[in-house]
Amino acid sequence: MKLQLNQVTFEYPDGTRAIDAMSCCINSGDKIAMLGANGAGKSTLFMLLTGLLKPTDGKLLLDGNAYPTRGKPLRELRRRIGLVFQNPEDQLFAMTVEQEVAFGAINLGLTEQEVRGRTRAALESVAVLELAEKPLHHLSFGQKKRVSIADLLVMDVDLLLLDEPAAWLDPVSAESLTELLDTLHSRGCTLLCSTHDVNWAYSWADRVFIMAEGNLLFDGEPAAGLNDMQVLGRASLKRPLLAQTAELMRERGLISKNSFPRRMHELAWELDRLDHGAGNIRGRGNEASGGLRFGYTTGSSAAAAAGAAVGMLIRGRALNKYELVLPDDYRLTVTITNVELKPGVSASCAVRKDAGDDPDITDGLLIFARAGFISRSSSSQSADLIAQIPLPGRTDNLTLRVRCGEGIGRVTRIGLPAQVGKPALNPEPYNQLIKSVKQALSLYSSESPEQRGVQRCIPELDTDETELLIELSIPGGAEVATKTYNPRLGIKGGISILGTSGLVRPMSEDAWQESLLTELRMVRAQGHTEVYFAFGQYGLSYLREFSLYDPEKTVIISNFVGFMLEQAARLGFTHVLLLGHLGKMIKVSAGIFQTHSKKADARLETLTAYAALAGGSPDTLRLIYESATTDAAAEVIRENGLDAVFDHAAAQAAARAQQYVHGVLKIGIMIFDGSGRLLAQIKTDEVEKNG
Repeated sequence: MKLQLNQVTFEYPDGTRAIDAMSCCINSGDKIAMLGANGAGKSTLFMLLTGLLKPTDGKLLLDGNAYPTRGKPLRELRRRIGLVFQNPEDQLFAMTVEQEVAFGAINLGLTEQEVRGRTRAALESVAVLELAEKPLHHLSFGQKKRVSIADLLVMDVDLLLLDEPAAWLDPVSAESLTELLDTLHSRGCTLLCSTHDVNWAYSWADRVFIMAEGNLLFDGEPAAGLNDMQVLGRASLKRPLLAQTAELMRERGLISKNSFPRRMHELAWELDRLDHGAGNIRGRGNEASGGLRFGYTTGSSAAAAAGAAVGMLIRGRALNKYELVLPDDYRLTVTITNVELKPGVSASCAVRKDAGDDPDITDGLLIFARAGFISRSSSSQSADLIAQIPLPGRTDNLTLRVRCGEGIGRVTRIGLPAQVGKPALNPEPYNQLIKSVKQALSLYSSESPEQRGVQRCIPELDTDETELLIELSIPGGAEVATKTYNPRLGIKGGISILGTSGLVRPMSEDAWQESLLTELRMVRAQGHTEVYFAFGQYGLSYLREFSLYDPEKTVIISNFVGFMLEQAARLGFTHVLLLGHLGKMIKVSAGIFQTHSKKADARLETLTAYAALAGGSPDTLRLIYESATTDAAAEVIRENGLDAVFDHAAAQAAARAQQYVHGVLKIGIMIFDGSGRLLAQIKTDEVEKNG
């Protein structure tokens, strides 16, 4: 899809010029935020793009053809371009969620089976399938927003226009909606969002339109437009807070003068670079000044291998190094190995994953990429990922097809960023790979024919008949995947390709927490509102012993109790069963929500205090306090008839956990000893009494 505005003007009958000679282009796969004060022309532009208004002057083109004005072509336009209103109440009208979403599919003249299939797929895409039978007036505002998006997804629209998508949403719901938009974009949906929120636009968009009085003042990258004080002044907008913070850091020499971080993790990387010297990372063997080496992600390895393969394909000569531009605009130079080159036909190479000093099981794996031009007629595979990329020196686009082979897993359960049936290639590394391919095309196409060696590749390429294929593979990935979280996440046949900043911070807990959060999201995506939290494998044994084990509803949380309770509340769970050994649960009862011993350890002290409240004698209290383990202390407690200690611990753990999430969740507690004996249990109705 390509949508063009050529000198488009629109005047209302009273003479107000809402759009003034505006020219721009919206391409398939764009993720654009449109900013401007009230009266800038944003809403008028949306009405022009959906055919509700006709330009007073200028031309609107869709895929090179003039915009339709009536009849069937206009209906087809509105099927391809959908508008999500600021207030979903203005869009929704049916009795139930399912009836609302199905209406659009019915209007397309589809069969009953096709309507059901599309409706279910649309509801799954926006994570409201469990609400299918619910009346619309019983939904929260955020849920109505999701349903209004599903209204358009069911018609398979090419472009989603969203008017203030986060308006009137609380921060948690707004974050959830942002995650949904990112997921839709990763699946190929083109997005144009109108917003007043410069902070959100700065971190979310790949491109921004800045408007004032019907004029398009800026069209380009967020870091450029939202740091341009002249443009912001004309548009009556303020500079994003993160941009202001980065400016102060640049002035004080804390970050590079060329660095414009747009997201918190990018700013955190800048600070880490200050502490660890990570800005100088250039591959294996380079020590950071703090003594721990930073590494690079599987996603960075795949992107570098793909870029190098494309470079060699065009250049006709081997490369032994490749410089990758990371999301934070720093450079990472990697060594290229296992080169196989057939000039003008194909090029293959590998990059060895280097996790630095992080204990990553994928460290040392070879990530292969093969690049070649193929006939479009022979390219169809449903699992392939497709993108359109510009060709240097030409006005048309080339189809890039990414195919994942050996050692890269496939997604089999909903709830992950990638679709079911697609490769386990997350949106961030996929976008990084596309940027690397664009970089290679631009860099090596600019060489002279003598340097390039394959003159016909770009100048004579027939983009209507030919595609660029990138095939990724990771030998040994399937075996390594069995030792990761992937089997629990429903990723089969290999590892997943992950990465956000492109680099791996040594000894960080972030990746661990992100894995747990992904698993929790998948439980929610299955439609469950209740989840079981176990600290480890013993917890699973307890669940099986009491016939409670349900793999779809169970997450092993390690020591991250507080983090996982917060995320459960944020994702809309209503009930949590927290179960585990006395040694962990006694910490929770004392208000300790990161239960690793290096963080806090007052197990025996807490048990001693509870035993004192239960009437234990001084001698008994001393025996409990001096016990070597909590199991030994539990024996002392039972032998002295103080079993009320366990009940008190369970009640306190439930109450503390409920207070931690401000009463949003109903918390159940089960406490066991080392032999698997149930010591105490609290159900959700008891939590409400004790809380």
